[in-house]
Amino acid sequence: MGLATSMLANQASAGLITISGTAILDPVRSDGATPLPGGMLSFVAVDTLGDGFRTTLSDGATIAVNSFLDGSDDYIVATNPTDSVFGQSLVPGAAALDNGAHGIGIGDAIGIYFFEDVPLASEGGMVTLSEGSGYGFQTDPTWEVFSSGSKNFQRPAGDQFLQASSSAVSFKVAGGANVPEPSSLVLAGMVVLCACRRKR
Repeated sequence: MGLATSMLANQASAGLITISGTAILDPVRSDGATPLPGGMLSFVAVDTLGDGFRTTLSDGATIAVNSFLDGSDDYIVATNPTDSVFGQSLVPGAAALDNGAHGIGIGDAIGIYFFEDVPLASEGGMVTLSEGSGYGFQTDPTWEVFSSGSKNFQRPAGDQFLQASSSAVSFKVAGGANVPEPSSLVLAGMVVLCACRRKR
């Protein structure tokens, strides 16, 4: 019985991968010059359907690990506080995820969101967004879910993840309802087109 339990545990963790290090060096606030402060919310998400990340976030959206982002198919795998070390601001990219769970698969894109005015009290903490909060988004072709083991953010990337630099806050949390992802808009357009053709 003990051997069977051990084998099941090994199978369950076969897809577990870890990411570590500083994902973005010298991120700046929305003014394009002021360094991002430490202790602000950042989170790591995976685009599970390959249709691009949601970059329009809405008022009241809840950011929590192991949940989908604001009605999208982008799955949040980690939250981390931004940091400042010896005057240099940074956004960490630490995450642990299972590449076989929640629709996450090998080759799925990884993205990082970071905020200039939304504090994160603790890693893994839950945060509710408010209208007008400024945030930035970063991804890179090297940031993809891999089969097993661990990868680090570095420059040059080599066989790891490329470390980004000088990313800026360039979005604001919107008021009102969610803005659909591109795939949802295409589907809605097809429904309207079909409805129009039926009337004729």
